[in-house]
Amino acid sequence: MPSRLDNARRDFLKISAMGFSAAALAPLATRMFAQEAKPKHDLSNVKRGTLLGAGQQVNIQTGDKRWVLSIVDLDAEALAPRLVVMDFQGHGFAPDPRDPNKMVIFEKHGPGCCEVDLAEGKVTRSMPPVKGAKFYGHGAYSPDGAELYATESIIDEAYRGIISIRDGKTFELKGEFPTFGAAPHDCTLIDEGKTMVVTNGGGKLDGPKPCVTYVNVPKRELIEKLEFENENINAGHLIVTRKGDLLCSNARREGLPEDALGGMSVRVKGGKLTTFTKPEDVYKRMVGETLSLAFNEETRIVAATNPYGNIVTFWNIDTGELKRKIEVQNPRGIVLTLDNTYFVLSYQKDPVVALVDAKTCEPVKGSKFANAPISGSHMFIHAMPRLA
Repeated sequence: MPSRLDNARRDFLKISAMGFSAAALAPLATRMFAQEAKPKHDLSNVKRGTLLGAGQQVNIQTGDKRWVLSIVDLDAEALAPRLVVMDFQGHGFAPDPRDPNKMVIFEKHGPGCCEVDLAEGKVTRSMPPVKGAKFYGHGAYSPDGAELYATESIIDEAYRGIISIRDGKTFELKGEFPTFGAAPHDCTLIDEGKTMVVTNGGGKLDGPKPCVTYVNVPKRELIEKLEFENENINAGHLIVTRKGDLLCSNARREGLPEDALGGMSVRVKGGKLTTFTKPEDVYKRMVGETLSLAFNEETRIVAATNPYGNIVTFWNIDTGELKRKIEVQNPRGIVLTLDNTYFVLSYQKDPVVALVDAKTCEPVKGSKFANAPISGSHMFIHAMPRLA
């Protein structure tokens, strides 16, 4: 018995034979063959994902410099980056949940923020910070994409922290709510978008204390504020795991010498916020700042980079045990591939990128590539349709 699709093809061919133009038949053809069309965003062949990283590119002949975003398909046979020229050094990434080809990128401590079309490889639009404020590096979309949030600081008010709220489509400013701290940096949404977790750096030593705050987004009310036992470290980047554990990178407070210690603090859900300080010889290498974090949900291992200490460390967050350390020059960004197979690490003054086995935490021989100028503080692994 003929199927509905067989009948549709027969009817379409019959009408075509009657002399209708292709333009006139197009709407009919679209309806008839809609069930054969590919998904709008086909992710079926995405395994490791697409690596995004910001940095600076230098023209060898002229010495001219420019800020760029590198886009690297990690599932491709040849890891060749596509570059997007930007007006600022990119820092944090906010993927648009409605369109995997759209990404918003923020500047750290500045006015820069833009949307990038990753498929087209170009900046599509920019948006300014709130009047009297500057962006502080990170942002996030609401789960439905209706709203875009960003960490910002009011410059003339001791860097009072706000989360700006913009329309997710038009970027029109809709309002703001407090971070309940100063100099906010990183943020993430949990509880289906009802709670925002924010790191507040606090600024100088005589300023407000650094803290991590949990904020009720609909009510714009403080739920919880976490401060560190050590007043000489601030709150930098964060991860909230699927189980609700909090991972936070620490840097030295503003005003302290460059060799002052940073670190990493963890609160396993239901426990106490604790800064990892053992083994002591490794902790003393975590000078200046702990920059990037990446967490493997399967092994419960968090990876952390320390560019001043030239060390990458891997810790079990449940026991606080150091699983492994890797010594490389100037490690900066670290992320986990979508399939949880590899950590991807950027390092060196002349930046290179390499893979680290996610289970053994051992560098993968022969995985290094140096054709992507990724020197920024972060990288991002993104699930986007692969280009032909």
